[in-house]
Amino acid sequence: MSPLRSERTLSAAAALLLTAIAAWLALGTTPGLGPLDAGDMTTASATLGVPHATGFPVHTLLCRALMWLP
Repeated sequence: MSPLRSERTLSAAAALLLTAIAAWLALGTTPGLGPLDAGDMTTASATLGVPHATGFPVHTLLCRALMWLP
């Protein structure tokens, strides 16, 4: 197998894995996050606080990372 072909295969596998993880997270967080929690979640993301007892750690860290984008 040529090195170029193995790099393409690895890139395709990584893209598929990333897409699967993103879909899994999107399906898991959408039902539990309603419009009434928006202020809570935004404040917790900005301060890296804990919005509820469960904490929503992935949502908080993801929003915090997105806040650094221009």
